[in-house]
Amino acid sequence: MQYRAEIDGLRAVAVVPVILFHAGIEGFDGGFLGVDVFFVISGFLITAIITEELETGRFSLARFYERRARRILPALTVMMLVCLPFAWMWMLPSELVRFGRSLAATAVFLSNVLYWRQTDYFSPDAELNPLLHTWSLSVEEQFYILFPLILMLMWRRSRRWVVPVLVLGILVSLALAEWGWRNAPAAAFFLAPSRAFELLLGALAALFVRRFGETHSGAASAAGLFMVVSAIAFLGDRAATPSLWTLIPVVGTALILVFGREGTAVAAILRIRPLVGIGLISYSLYLWHQPVLAFAKIRLAESAGGVLLAGLFVLIFLAGVASWAFVERPFRHRRGTLRGPGRMVALSAASIVGVAAIGALLNLGDGVYWRTTPAGEPFAEIALLEQSMAPNYGLDKSCRSTEPEIAPSCRTAPNPTTALWGDSFAMHLAQAIADSPTPMPFAQRTVSQCGPIPGLAVMGSVTSWQSCLAFNDAALSWILSDEAVRTVIISSPFDQAARTIYRRDGTVIRDEAAGRAAVMKALVALSGQLAHAGKRLVIVGPPPASRANLGVCYLRRRAMSLDDHACDFTVAAAAATNLSAKALLAELAPVIPVVRLEDLICDDEMCRASAGRGSVYRDGGHLSIDGSAWLGRQNDLAGIILRKTAAH
Repeated sequence: MQYRAEIDGLRAVAVVPVILFHAGIEGFDGGFLGVDVFFVISGFLITAIITEELETGRFSLARFYERRARRILPALTVMMLVCLPFAWMWMLPSELVRFGRSLAATAVFLSNVLYWRQTDYFSPDAELNPLLHTWSLSVEEQFYILFPLILMLMWRRSRRWVVPVLVLGILVSLALAEWGWRNAPAAAFFLAPSRAFELLLGALAALFVRRFGETHSGAASAAGLFMVVSAIAFLGDRAATPSLWTLIPVVGTALILVFGREGTAVAAILRIRPLVGIGLISYSLYLWHQPVLAFAKIRLAESAGGVLLAGLFVLIFLAGVASWAFVERPFRHRRGTLRGPGRMVALSAASIVGVAAIGALLNLGDGVYWRTTPAGEPFAEIALLEQSMAPNYGLDKSCRSTEPEIAPSCRTAPNPTTALWGDSFAMHLAQAIADSPTPMPFAQRTVSQCGPIPGLAVMGSVTSWQSCLAFNDAALSWILSDEAVRTVIISSPFDQAARTIYRRDGTVIRDEAAGRAAVMKALVALSGQLAHAGKRLVIVGPPPASRANLGVCYLRRRAMSLDDHACDFTVAAAAATNLSAKALLAELAPVIPVVRLEDLICDDEMCRASAGRGSVYRDGGHLSIDGSAWLGRQNDLAGIILRKTAAH
């Protein structure tokens, strides 16, 4: 196939937004769509090469797979091996276990299947996975294994059916993608069947070019480039992916490949030397960008910015150039001792088995807990700390239930005088109340992502708004009917006004001011209803936060033998978070007693993220089990609540 410089320019248009997206650069929320552009290019080039060789009788499956191995495996293997020492030094035990699984899955091109089962690509935790980006390589390799074989068989026996079969495959895959984002979004995102339409559309574009020859259209290619750029700039999280919306960058890419030939304005743009240069090393750039960004975030316990981020971009570029010059090119061009398919097969098998074995050992080794920190502390101690920072369900895991009956494990006494009601931000107060010097027998009524606001709820990924409304109705009914309960504690992040709120009749509130007014009205009404029944309501606000994952920050500082207080944050930083909740609680304070955890965790200047040899937080906002117990012992939270209600 004749070299087309504009395709390398198009690769640059694809890879740069992906890197900027993973770096968190504003304005590139749709940068991940660059991967979809790569899929179309891959389908186009592979089909063009295979059909050209089939026409001349030169096609060989063995030679095809050898070329793919030379193109993909060496640079990928080197990248994974270079990741190992950094993972060993910096990763927490649980992270090293997950890294081992990723390593093994990537080696056998099944990382997309692994991530389907355990990863949300868009979650903050995913940013810490150095091998997250390999899911797309797995999709491509799975395509490369099956598609050439199918195409070869059809070319020999029923060539006229190739195009109809491709069209049918595109339609079926697109239907799967449309069904998938509604019903199984992780599977739709990561698995090959719902991505196949992108590769197959590229294949169809290649067959179009083979049938009709070189075609030039400035208008069609310009429309294609506009579709690709506008999708990356404007789609972002506004549209599900993959879905019909994904056709915008996918069809746009196909239009460029078919019509953006030399002589068009688009080809002239894409043939600019810097773009072509970036495109030539785009595979290596793609390989190295995620490990560099992920390990930097692991080491810093936060996202890099400013000069440091610029330095990381330089490092990514240098790693990409080195990988292309010293790994990609020598292997692809069969230099020296690398000649011969037999040696390449042996080397490929060895790299796959070797890396997979290393990954399996890390997975089975429980994060290699016998490692030691720079200060000599065994990683086994870090592993114990990780366990203590598991999700905090309060008195018991069963206490996050929608069941009407309260389990005995969710009471601290047979006839509790206090009800703890709310979502996970109420759950994490249980140890603080139980460990307070002032006795406060209580029962816990909590459900994840369900704020204690009768008649209103937000859509959550765990608890639907309908289930939340029903749970709150049942909790309030129990509170009103139980004569022993005299004090009702509610807690939540109280950020509902900043999200879409569902009313009982299914109508929604999207305006923040209207949402805050509705939440305030509901809580004031609740306070009056409880007062009429002889019960007192008190609100405990969320803990101060800093936008960082404070639990992980503490663990990382401990693993790197840094100051335990390195994750403490300023009062000013805390004041800049969760502004919607702060405004709501300030309005409610004159009407309902409000306990501010800022007053207990912060002094005049700083908020503490650690206490003793443990972390106050388990993540970016929730108290850890030990942190909650410390809060109760240190500050007597139960006593503060009782004094607040008595004085109000």
